[in-house]
Amino acid sequence: MVGQAEVEIARKLFEEGWSGGHVDAPLQFMTDDVVMRDIVGHAEAMRGHDAVREFWAAAADTLKVLPEEIYVADSGVVVLWMAYGQIPESASENAGRWGTAEGMSRLEFRDGKVCLEVDYWHGGQGVCDDWEAHWNARRARPWRELGAITGAKLATGLVLRGARRGGLTFGRRWRRRNLDLTADQPCPDRQVGGQVADARCDRVPGGVAEAELDAAIG
Repeated sequence: MVGQAEVEIARKLFEEGWSGGHVDAPLQFMTDDVVMRDIVGHAEAMRGHDAVREFWAAAADTLKVLPEEIYVADSGVVVLWMAYGQIPESASENAGRWGTAEGMSRLEFRDGKVCLEVDYWHGGQGVCDDWEAHWNARRARPWRELGAITGAKLATGLVLRGARRGGLTFGRRWRRRNLDLTADQPCPDRQVGGQVADARCDRVPGGVAEAELDAAIG
């Protein structure tokens, strides 16, 4: 049964693990025999810490994979995320800028840690100059609008250079654990694993000015 503890582990895996800036950062949240698949980068199952470490070592220093929303089911959770990876200075185009991608991960748990992670995404979705400015601008938008914004886009008519269309769907009905609410909006009670979840969720800053959006899209 999945409860609030597993939701927090999932969140930490992405905020402190995949975004932790060190090759071993996510391993603290995974069982020793974790099974992991990445649909784009490693479709065959990776097994254990060594395989996971080898898979993402090259990107660990700069990768950010930040959770936007968590959906809860009896068997596990799904995390919707926004990812940023810095393009090497040696690249012929967009050197030093940040590639963006939307995706989601299915997680299952055992003994308080993640024992299965399957990552679903569709590759890059544009670039930005400053991942943090882009992330903050994205978070400041109402959640209901983000479903219509792809990757590096921030709003209708505001598109980062290199953005292209893409999308993900899944059919099962999941109970939503919203992580992005406006600053003055409380998170309503959520049913998580048959229990009422903590009624207070993360808060985000209020709306951003057009100048901030312009700065973020470079």
